[in-house]
Amino acid sequence: MFLSEKIPDREKIISLLSGEAKVHMAAFSAAVIGAELFLLANAGAEDFPRGMFALAFAGFFFFFAVLSNAVGIAAGMRAAEAAALIPAALFIWLLRDAEAGPLLSAAILAAAGMRAVFIFLPHREKALIALTFVLDAAALYLCLGEHVLDGSFLTDKLLFAALAVMTMAALQKLLCERGGKEFPFCFFAIVGLLVVSLPMGREPIDWTPVIRAGERVVDRVMDAADDAAYYFSSFFEGDSYETGYSALGPAGESTEGSGKTEIILRASEAPYHVYRDEETGKGMRVRRILYLTGGRGAEGAQLVRFLHFLYACGADRETAELFSRALTVDVTYEYLDTADEIAPENAFCLVSDREPIRSGRSARRHKKGYTLTARYIDVDYGSPYLTELLAENENLPEKMLSYEEISAYAKELYSIQFSNVMDEEEYEAACHTRFSEEELLTEGASERMAALAETITEGAATDYERCRQIEAYLRQYPYSRKAAGGHDPKSDMSSDAGMADIADRFLFETQTGYCVHYTSSMVMLLRLSGIPARASFGYRYVFPFEKEEAYEVDGGCAHTWPEAYLAGIGWVPFEPTAGVLMPAAYTWRRTTGGETSAGPMPEKPAVPELPEAEEPALEEEPGGGFPGAIGTVLLAMLLLLFGVIAGVFLAGRIRYRLASPEERFMMDVRVIRRSIRRQSGEAFFERGLMSDYLVRAPEGFREELRGVIEVYYRLIYGNEPAGVTPSESEHARSLRERLVRGDGSPSEG
Repeated sequence: MFLSEKIPDREKIISLLSGEAKVHMAAFSAAVIGAELFLLANAGAEDFPRGMFALAFAGFFFFFAVLSNAVGIAAGMRAAEAAALIPAALFIWLLRDAEAGPLLSAAILAAAGMRAVFIFLPHREKALIALTFVLDAAALYLCLGEHVLDGSFLTDKLLFAALAVMTMAALQKLLCERGGKEFPFCFFAIVGLLVVSLPMGREPIDWTPVIRAGERVVDRVMDAADDAAYYFSSFFEGDSYETGYSALGPAGESTEGSGKTEIILRASEAPYHVYRDEETGKGMRVRRILYLTGGRGAEGAQLVRFLHFLYACGADRETAELFSRALTVDVTYEYLDTADEIAPENAFCLVSDREPIRSGRSARRHKKGYTLTARYIDVDYGSPYLTELLAENENLPEKMLSYEEISAYAKELYSIQFSNVMDEEEYEAACHTRFSEEELLTEGASERMAALAETITEGAATDYERCRQIEAYLRQYPYSRKAAGGHDPKSDMSSDAGMADIADRFLFETQTGYCVHYTSSMVMLLRLSGIPARASFGYRYVFPFEKEEAYEVDGGCAHTWPEAYLAGIGWVPFEPTAGVLMPAAYTWRRTTGGETSAGPMPEKPAVPELPEAEEPALEEEPGGGFPGAIGTVLLAMLLLLFGVIAGVFLAGRIRYRLASPEERFMMDVRVIRRSIRRQSGEAFFERGLMSDYLVRAPEGFREELRGVIEVYYRLIYGNEPAGVTPSESEHARSLRERLVRGDGSPSEG
């Protein structure tokens, strides 16, 4: 009689089963979404078996539910709580030495903790309704914004079936009740079971059009918000800036990345150079690199100096082709608010609407679509041949060629019609153009900076050698966008005093920064060494491996770099920024005889060690994410349960744009792997090896994927901290987008 009084009647049993079904679906959905959030928060844990974890969680949660209900009927709610926690501890102890122990322990802890929460959850019916909509929002964000939950795993299908059932029940609870009566929850559960049990193919429904439509809506909203923020940004000040031309105040404060396309390039040449590897004999490719600088205009005087330098070295056309060539490129302004003329380095002829451009700055700001055509000398500053000429022929007596001689020499070397570049009077003026006195100013430079310049360049025989030693010395400093400017908040790169302030704090105190800090430091150290120097502002763009009709240059490519004036040579760029590969990494590898090979690179100059910082460095960023899979997954699900996860569900593109290059690269790699699994069309056993993806990738993408894999392993297993260059980030992003779109083989080029 005692037990029979505790056995519920038929109506109570139905209510109990309906409530338990809702709880199980909510818990399972939270487990799947929590696992995906864990993967997003931990870039290095993308091999975490999310599907196995979710299924194990569901199994243990069901076991604890049956046990707690049975004990609860017999002994009350207090005993029901112990019925879940005590077996959980026993299971974890039994699994302590098992290979899958950590994964199963995480599932057990999560299931037991979630079960205990649901037992004592007040107003459980209302809480489940609220949780349903939170889970819906989370799933939509993960699907549309992060391109996960795309059906690659069985748990993805089960998740959306559970969410559909829960959402229908929640909506009819809120909106569709008639006379106090409602459809029983079991009706929706049966519909969900029927949907799940239907025979379906690998991809039963193509949601791509819906997803793309949603992405387009999000993109338009985000673009409108970005446009407003961009054009009103000059009216506000903050602690950080977004990278991009004219958007980054060159003051050295913390900066954030930007994926907004700012200019578009169109060029007829292949975006890479082909060479033959000496060891393997295989044909290899190296991508072209292009520096674009603003505010200079057509620098015909630089062309004159370079031609005089080559003439003094006795260079003929064959020699010049080893490290230089004349090219043409169209530059179109896309998302850019500036009056500056932006053109390739060493541009000698600029034309827009058939009108020549001389000045580096227009009288008014250019509008979107403004296009200029640039003729420029593309120089391989990493070439061993050019490096040797620069090192050996500095300070050669400069022979001034006549106008006829320079015209004939330009025609011979580069097929340039020199009369289209400048007339005889302009040529005479260019021959006497050197550097300005402002490019030697060192106002604000401290005594310790002057002493450092002397120490770095000690023993150097030429100005070029001094430049290389300063460049190598600065590349020892770690790269970071979480940086600080000068001691004076108003210091920027518009004056020598501002650059000196930024450089002094960077060199002796914070000792970490990005291109603004490296460039300011090298300019001041060069000037203190008696070498004229200037800072260049613009973009550093590395072309992709495939030829395209147009190449998008986004704000993440914005860059600044120093140039030194060397007697007899003219302005020569250098790359002291540690987070950017040096020109030697992109050398064309051309050799005499018309062939190309991977020859030896120039040796790095010896440099003194970094001085110790006099003040504590900037606060380090927290690394490693959550302490471990167990605590992280459990924490993610609890956050979902109590609703505080709402702040995490921002639009996918916002998170992507604000992420660091390394995090953005890892996001791209996850989507690339997922796309390859989905498109391979065969059973795929996840072993955690990137080589498995390489052999299953479409043949036309394998060469690009190999480059992404190299950067991935460098980030995961590198002995020294290594960042991701803008070109590597753009390479991964481009590959990810084309694989997601399923475009097939990349375009030829």
